[in-house]
Amino acid sequence: MFRRDAVMSVNGYDESLPYCEDQDLWRRLALAGYEARVIPEPLTRYRIHVGQQSVSKANIQSDNMIFALERFMKAFVDEDAVRPLRLLMTCESILGAEFWDICSSPKVTKEYCQYLTKMLGEIRRKLQLTHTHYSKLEYLIRRHAAYVSLRAWRSSISRQWGASLPMYIFALKGGSSVAFKYHVWIYPIVYIMAPVLLFLRTIKRLASRSLYIQRCYSSIKQITKRSDTIRHWYRKIRYFNTT
Repeated sequence: MFRRDAVMSVNGYDESLPYCEDQDLWRRLALAGYEARVIPEPLTRYRIHVGQQSVSKANIQSDNMIFALERFMKAFVDEDAVRPLRLLMTCESILGAEFWDICSSPKVTKEYCQYLTKMLGEIRRKLQLTHTHYSKLEYLIRRHAAYVSLRAWRSSISRQWGASLPMYIFALKGGSSVAFKYHVWIYPIVYIMAPVLLFLRTIKRLASRSLYIQRCYSSIKQITKRSDTIRHWYRKIRYFNTT
């Protein structure tokens, strides 16, 4: 439920963003300084079915949600950093995998970590967050950064070896509450083992290539044997016809 004067002060729903106009309104209300409260009891019923618009119009909803989220993020960080940070914060989705395609070196990753720190400060200032709320937000973002660092392993060993270290250091600044998470303490093991695994992967690749060569050689040898057999029978048939 909203107060009419509050909704009208931010120009109401944006009709150009169908299927996610409610989320966009919430963000603009927060930027305008309005506070929200949660009523700890069910007041509505939400029906889920196959024909609902969030399912049948999922592609349109996804595009509009991306646009609305990036527009919201522009209030806290430079426009050039909006898309990479959005990919960073949605790294669990398919689009999030594109983040490591952008951060191809430690220098680039460190730059986006600085943008992320700046964004946290701007969120705290503009949304006037209390210390408790800001601490929860910072914890969630730094924990997610640790998860993203480990996720780089799935993209490429060489990429994880170099580019993800600044992101991991950024996550550790969240303190002991972040450091004791599983995907945080497992990262050093993966980081140390990365060169060894890279070497093993190279050996495996070379072995598969040599095996491929062996298979090619076997195929050629079999074809040669078949051709010898054909020649043998051809000679016999020719000899039979001449006698």
